[in-house]
Amino acid sequence: MAGGNPALPKKGAPGIAYVTDEHWVALGQLRCDDLFIARGKNVYYGLVLRCVAAVGPFRPGNHLVAVRGTMDPLEWANDACAEVLVSASGVPGAVGSGFWDVYASMTVRQMDGGWLPGTAAQAIAGLVKTAPAPVCLVGHSLGAALATYLAADLQAALSPLGVDFTPAFFASPKPGSSDFVNGYQTRVAAYTLVDFAADLVPMLPSSPPSMALKAGGALHNVKMLQRGSPGSPPWPELNPVQNHDPARYALMLDPANATARALLGA
Repeated sequence: MAGGNPALPKKGAPGIAYVTDEHWVALGQLRCDDLFIARGKNVYYGLVLRCVAAVGPFRPGNHLVAVRGTMDPLEWANDACAEVLVSASGVPGAVGSGFWDVYASMTVRQMDGGWLPGTAAQAIAGLVKTAPAPVCLVGHSLGAALATYLAADLQAALSPLGVDFTPAFFASPKPGSSDFVNGYQTRVAAYTLVDFAADLVPMLPSSPPSMALKAGGALHNVKMLQRGSPGSPPWPELNPVQNHDPARYALMLDPANATARALLGA
C-alpha cells in the first residue's frame, strides 16, 4: 500500500480512529524516497487533510498534516542511519542522516498521484492558501522526526497566510545534535513533544551526540508520559511494540478515550 496512492478510509473502517471521510477530505499525499542509498522506492508518507465536520479540537476548515511512522525493514534501515549525524544546508548543527535523507526527498502529490510544484512545505502552503485556516502538523515515530524538520520549513511557508500553526510530535527519536536542538527552539515558534518513559524509540539515536527537543516556556512544551500512569501498559512494560503504539499514547494522554481503548482491545 505504501508504494501506491493512498485513499482516505471510509467512516467505520476497522482499525481506524479519527482520520476518515466522515470528518476529513484529503487534499494531497506526502511522498518520500525509502531507499536512502539507491533511492529507488518512492512511497506514501502521510496526508494533507481539511476538516469537513468537527472532531476533537478540529473545526471545519482546519487543516491537518499527518506524517506516518516506520512501516517496513527499509524504513528501519533509514532509522539506523540516523546514528550518523550530517550537516544540512541552512540548518544549524547536525541532523540524523537517515531521517534527513528521507525528509530531503519529501514532495507532495495530488491523491491521484499528480505532482504539486515546489518543496513539501511550499506545496502544503499552496493547498492551505485555497482556504486559509489553522494548520496542525503531527508525526509519530519516524514521522515525528520528519515532522520536526518539516515544521521549520512549513512555518516559514505559512507565514504570509497569517494562519495559526501547531506542530506536535509523538514518540520521536532524537532529531539532531545539541546545536540543532538549540537552534530549532529559536527557529520554530511553538511545538509539543510527547514521549513515554518506557518507549525505546525516543531513547535513540545515541545521546550524545543526538539530543531530543527541549522545553522552554509555554510555547515549547515537552511532556514525558510516566510508567504506571493511567492508560499506560501493565508493568513490567516489556513489550516494545505496545510501548510505542500510537493508540497507547492516545490512551495515556486521555484515559477516557474510548476509541483508543477499543483499538488496543483494553
